[in-house]
Amino acid sequence: MQPFAGSLIADQGWRSSYMILGVGAFVVIVLVILLLIRKNPEDKGLLPYGMKDASASDFNAEDNIVRGVTFANAKKSLAFYSMFLFLFFMTAVGSFAQHIAPYAIVNGYTIEFAGQVLGYFMIGMLVGSLAFGFLTDKMGVRNTGYMSMSVGIISVLLLIFIPGNAAVFSVGIGLFGFVTASIGTLGPLLTTAIFGTKEYSQIYATIAIGLATAGIVALPGYGYIYDITGNYQIVLYMIIAMLIINIILITFAFKGKKILESKGQYN
Repeated sequence: MQPFAGSLIADQGWRSSYMILGVGAFVVIVLVILLLIRKNPEDKGLLPYGMKDASASDFNAEDNIVRGVTFANAKKSLAFYSMFLFLFFMTAVGSFAQHIAPYAIVNGYTIEFAGQVLGYFMIGMLVGSLAFGFLTDKMGVRNTGYMSMSVGIISVLLLIFIPGNAAVFSVGIGLFGFVTASIGTLGPLLTTAIFGTKEYSQIYATIAIGLATAGIVALPGYGYIYDITGNYQIVLYMIIAMLIINIILITFAFKGKKILESKGQYN
């Protein structure tokens, strides 16, 4: 939809395009909810994932043992604050997505092209959302985190040093979308790997405050920096710094997990 939106804005103006896209999204969402969404698996003649049979004889208590750290112990740990900051910085990085179109236009590209690269960003997010679970199974969540942050650094370096090449710019934005997907996928995976599932919901809900706070701070902050400096260079270097810090925070988070285990608080 992003390339279509870019063309629509160029032809109809942003006000009319906003109304057209808004009405279209509303109609599609309402129809999907009414026609496809069901509250329970049983409404479709299915059982919840992992349940082979509804009979009690097939229930294996050992497969449902919940292990991990309590929220009371987690909130005092190095791992907890490392993950809080990780989500803060990761969301701050992802907030630059709202500035992709202005950054493209600042570099001399058209509104239509800005819409196209936002489409590449969405494709990157789609691939990342599907890939992070697979990569975690294959190489572990810690290495997946390191890989994701490294890809993010590469993507931003492309945007800093080769912004005038349309193909490179598109690749950089696509890779940036891939990394941005880690906000919704890698964050929960890391939280589960570090703290377990015992009180995951409470732990992640509290850690995710960093996620919400970053969006409030970073999104307008990037705009203010652009207004003051007239470019996005400082912002992009800040993003690289945050990605490097996140690599360190992942290391600290797993170090914190070992401390929790050594204290006998992971059970």
